[in-house]
Amino acid sequence: MVQELAKRWRNLDVTVAEGVAQLTTLCVHELSVKGAENHQIVRCVPTPNDAIQKLFEHAGIGLPKSPNKEVNVSTKRKLTTQRK
Repeated sequence: MVQELAKRWRNLDVTVAEGVAQLTTLCVHELSVKGAENHQIVRCVPTPNDAIQKLFEHAGIGLPKSPNKEVNVSTKRKLTTQRK
């Protein structure tokens, strides 16, 4: 992964470590709205600055429009039995 990012970001004059450090500054904003009837949580991904946007474009990836943290994932079988 490091080699692939280095190849894709070579024209940006940034190392992979520097690029990843920049990407860690982009966080999901979560707004909790408490009402009398229900409690809602709204999540949004802010618009990245120009430097971060260039990193995403050169890496060939995009951001989700509305992240959802309320997804529960379950498996029918325990993963430890599959790994043996």
